This record gives sequence, C-alpha cells and structure tokens, in this order.
Amino acid sequence: MRIHIGLVAGLISVAVANAGEIQLGGTNGLTAAYINQTVGAGQAACAAGAGGCLAGSTTGFVERNYDSRLFASATENGTPPTPYGTYNQTAGEVGTLDQFAMINDGVALGASANYWNATTGLHTIVVPVGIANVTGVQTMLNDLWGGAGADDTVVTFDYGTSSNASSFDNVVVVDLQNAPSGTSGSSGGEIRSAINCSTTSACTYANGDLASSSTPTTTLNGGGASLTVTTENLFGPAYNGGITAGTFFAGTTGNTVLDAQDFELAALVAPSASEFLVQIQVTELNGSATGSEASQTALSAIDVDTVPEPSTVMLFLSGLGALGFAKFRKR
Repeated sequence: MRIHIGLVAGLISVAVANAGEIQLGGTNGLTAAYINQTVGAGQAACAAGAGGCLAGSTTGFVERNYDSRLFASATENGTPPTPYGTYNQTAGEVGTLDQFAMINDGVALGASANYWNATTGLHTIVVPVGIANVTGVQTMLNDLWGGAGADDTVVTFDYGTSSNASSFDNVVVVDLQNAPSGTSGSSGGEIRSAINCSTTSACTYANGDLASSSTPTTTLNGGGASLTVTTENLFGPAYNGGITAGTFFAGTTGNTVLDAQDFELAALVAPSASEFLVQIQVTELNGSATGSEASQTALSAIDVDTVPEPSTVMLFLSGLGALGFAKFRKR
C-alpha cells in the first residue's frame, strides 16, 4: 500500500509540475532584465529556458513607484499605503500580492521600482512569454488617470508554433474600456485609475467600479471574436490626504486601488503543446498627462495559466490504471 500511495503522489506531482499558474519573471517579477531577456542576467530566463524566448521591449514605458506616482502620494492619516507585506518604499524587495510576483528591480527616481508606466505618446511594452498549453492570462493593470469610459489600453496576445517564433499564427487583440466616473456610482470596463475617489471634479476620470465580468471589443486574426474578461480588486485601502495641492485628485478622499484582469483565452485559441503564447503586448493609445482624455497605462505583473500536456495526462491515467489492476490481482 505504501508503494501505491507513493506512486500516486509522484504522478500527481508530475501533473502539477506541468500545469498551473506561472509568474512571468519568476519571483522577481517583470524586471527590465526579464522583459529585455538581458544576456547574463539570471532572472531573464523565460519559462522556456534561457534563449527560449524572444526579447521584449520597454520602449516608451518607464519604471515608477506606487506611492509617489500611481497613488499620487495619497495617505491615510499620514500613513502611505502598503500594497504587500514586504513592500519597501525606497528599495527593491521580493514580494507577492495575491498570486502575482511584484517587481524587484531596485529603485527609480529614489524610490522602489514597482510598475511600468507609459510615457507621453502611443507606446507598447512587449513582455516575453514562451509558454504552450495556455488557457488564460492574468494581468495587473491600472491607469494614472484615463477618461471615464474611454478606450486607452490595448492588450495583444501573440501565438506561434514555437516558444520564440518570429511570426504569429494567432493574434488576439483586446481593447480594454476604462471604468466610468466615480461620481456616477455605476460600474463597467476592465481598467481604471489607481485613485478611486468620490469627491470634487477630479473624480470625473475613470474612478468608478470595474465590471466583474465583461466582453470587451476583441479580434482574432483581424476578425470579430468574443472574449470574457473578469476583474478583481487586489488592494484598496482608504486615503484622506497627502496629495499635493494643484495636482490631479488634490483634496479628494477615497481609495488607492490595484486591480487584476483575467483573460479567458482558451475560448479563442485552443490550448496545445504545439501552440505557444510567444509574447504579450500592452499598448497605451493616448499617453497624455493633460486634457479630458489624459491616460498613462500602468503594468505591475502578469501570470499565465496552463493545462497539463497530453503526455502528462496519459502518464497520470496509466499510473492509476496500473494501480487498479494491481489491486484487482491482489484480490
């Protein structure tokens, strides 16, 4: 019996090792070395192994700090938000928020680098993946401002027949919609400002609640497609001050928020051992700091969900069958 139990445990461990949730960039998250696949940087190896991924690009995106930038220095009675347990305002730190690995990439402008911030103009950050059998992807995306109900952020999933394919046989493009204004009390969209406020005219930006489940405008290889995106709030403490006078959200109260989006991709591209999600692109369409449509997309982390390869499933089932046959013979 002990041998049987050990065999079952071994088979289960094999199945688990070939399926589940993969944090892009590993425990250090989406560092510059990982995204650019920098030669000689240990954390740059993708899920397919060193050299198994295309190099990505951070052009037009810069690393910034949650407190000083995304949360606009908001505080609760003078205390800055603490997004995760090991968060350090002035130095890089390994940490997780829910299932996401936070960026551990030193400092930017004197504060810890926590996320990638789009700069002025139309820009795209390209993140290497190189994973087969993909069922879905989770992103941590917010916006610094964003016009209520506008379409400022596009997420593109590029598939190929190898982990580092230079051409793509399936391309899924999802246009995310901003949340409505926080003053309306309504919900909708898949991305919103990281300041969710409820007072003064500043709260006419994308500060409302996200739709828990929605089907944003999507294309598969240029044609119409339907993709379900679900959202989750990961972090949302209250704030009541700290924002500099004369800036966005000055004089407001509300919550500082970090959100996640879950893209259910298996409905469009069937999971397969020979079909790889090669890379993910996050595009800021407007990239402005002024005007009614001001927007700067903020990317914190990405996870990828997979299913076991068929060979792994067959190994697991054959092992269970062998156990059943052995038990039958013993009887």
